[in-house]
Amino acid sequence: MLDTHEQSAADMSGRRLAVYFASGTEERIDLNGLLDGEVYGGWFNPSDGRTELLSGPLTITNGILSIKNNSADGLDRVLILASTPEGCRIPSRTYGEERTTGEVKKVFEW
Repeated sequence: MLDTHEQSAADMSGRRLAVYFASGTEERIDLNGLLDGEVYGGWFNPSDGRTELLSGPLTITNGILSIKNNSADGLDRVLILASTPEGCRIPSRTYGEERTTGEVKKVFEW
């Protein structure tokens, strides 16, 4: 999915990196050459369009980020990585069906 051929860390400034995580999965992501300096993250929930930011810069060891999707609702998430916390927020709109409660009418005959 990622093409890192001839791409330097400077090319990633201002960009985001998105990684899909099934519920409960843990991954080791090699960030060498992708993001330089501090890296921030957020869990994007595609079902409601919200992003839960992770606190502070993430801990990267030898260019490797180890992280697990521990979503409380048991749903899949997309990890958004960026060089700033603001870069982790995904502007989104909610599309889909509108759920409304219809009027209930009761008729009694005596």
